[in-house]
Amino acid sequence: MSSSPGSSDRKRQNLAYNRSFLVFSGVKVLLIAIILISFSLGCYAQNNPPDDPQSNTHASGETSDTPPANKPVVVWTGFESRELETLEQISFDFKTESGIDVLLVEVPFYDMKAKFIKETKEGKGPDIIICPHDWMGEMVMSGSLAPLEEKDFNDEQQKSYNPVGLEAVSYDGKLYGIPFFLETTAIIYNKTLIPQEPKTMQELLKLASEQNNPDTGKYGFLCELDNLYVSWSFFSGFGSEIFGRDDKGNMDVNKVLLDSPSSLEALSFLSALKKDNLITKEVSNQDMMDTFAEGRLAFCIDGPWALKTLQRSFVNFGIMEFPPLENGKKPKPLVGVYSFMFSSCGTQKENSVKFIHFINTPQNQKTFCSIGNRIPARLDTLNDMTENQEIVVFARSAQGGMPIPNHPAMNSVWEPMKKVIKSAVFEGEDPKQALTTAVGEIQDRIKGK
Repeated sequence: MSSSPGSSDRKRQNLAYNRSFLVFSGVKVLLIAIILISFSLGCYAQNNPPDDPQSNTHASGETSDTPPANKPVVVWTGFESRELETLEQISFDFKTESGIDVLLVEVPFYDMKAKFIKETKEGKGPDIIICPHDWMGEMVMSGSLAPLEEKDFNDEQQKSYNPVGLEAVSYDGKLYGIPFFLETTAIIYNKTLIPQEPKTMQELLKLASEQNNPDTGKYGFLCELDNLYVSWSFFSGFGSEIFGRDDKGNMDVNKVLLDSPSSLEALSFLSALKKDNLITKEVSNQDMMDTFAEGRLAFCIDGPWALKTLQRSFVNFGIMEFPPLENGKKPKPLVGVYSFMFSSCGTQKENSVKFIHFINTPQNQKTFCSIGNRIPARLDTLNDMTENQEIVVFARSAQGGMPIPNHPAMNSVWEPMKKVIKSAVFEGEDPKQALTTAVGEIQDRIKGK
């Protein structure tokens, strides 16, 4: 998806240099012309001074000498191909309707956060960045984002959005983004092998056991279990939490709760699946989907990004929400929310707000989300997508989920929890000891040790 960050920066630097060189050359030619005219026309040249032709255009899309009112809204995006083309068309429609220019700048996704923070510290960068909500905490702490005001995204407008999306773009009690679309996981199943959707996790696992025969290359249940984004549904179903809360109800990252009795119960549950031979091996997401597409897998866990692969396969598949566990609690999958966020260095706040609300009209959001099987952030858009029942089910799963914590401390959680699931489930380590070790490592990482 991304290209070399070095080559991308060099292209932009060369572009800026070439522009500057052309401007400088143009100034020299213009000065010579002025001198010749002065000799010929004398006072006329003095009374009719030439306009200043210089214009300094930055690689980030800024034009420093252009009056703010005439500058385009600069938007950074990591979208590619058809999604980028759709954004370009919506931007053109916005220009046609409002007269406001929009400059879409394609930035490699994996370079975008670091580049955005760097450029905003230098007083440059875009007006808007479209990115996952869990980047928010780091960007707020670096001073790169501007919070929304009531006039930007009022209470009445917020009523049209999925509450999970609104929760995701809130940081320290302030909104820093407007949700665009959501991502989460759900259960995918082979309808030929499983004609009726199971109502409980117990029933699902029983059906999976009946289909499980690794010796013949057939599996009842597979998922990328050591990826916490995937397996969190089981932890949350047992009541686990990642971080605690302070007296005001705000997230307290100094309280890591992953070694709680609830987490131990969840990890023991997953370990039992391995002992019962239902989970027989570690598997990558790609291997899992290949197995499913070949009709050799009954159940798996994945997100809407898998729909394109599923639709190209010959498998009659279904999507279902996570059913309740034996304790009666319904799992809460982690939810990511792509959002529009405002740069603290942006100069086009008012026009940026207009552009975002134009993209997020029900029709435009539906057009974009339909291209890439995205879950729309607007509830009324979702209600108009009944022809895509798979997305509707993923949306219900997201609505019952929890946003990925958007504090930078969450970056300290993924790898230790990957190790704890791997060691406890696949290597037989005592679950309680594994969780204790993981929490200690997470706390050390948060403290920078």
